[in-house]
Amino acid sequence: MTANRWIGASHVLGRDVSTDEPYPHICGNTTNGPMTARLTFYLPRKSCAACAHEAFASKQRSGPTVEKGR
Repeated sequence: MTANRWIGASHVLGRDVSTDEPYPHICGNTTNGPMTARLTFYLPRKSCAACAHEAFASKQRSGPTVEKGR
């Protein structure tokens, strides 16, 4: 049986990336082909799903904000 994989990350990185692993950083890479309608595409730094997840997680760790006077 074949393990599930992150399709976009596997294409960009040129290797199978299992869904058992966290989504990898693919920012700073250039790709083209069937995933991008054959257009060359560059994903700038801090613009991939792994970066977005880390940014969201860091906001969650900081705890909720409490408004005074309510």
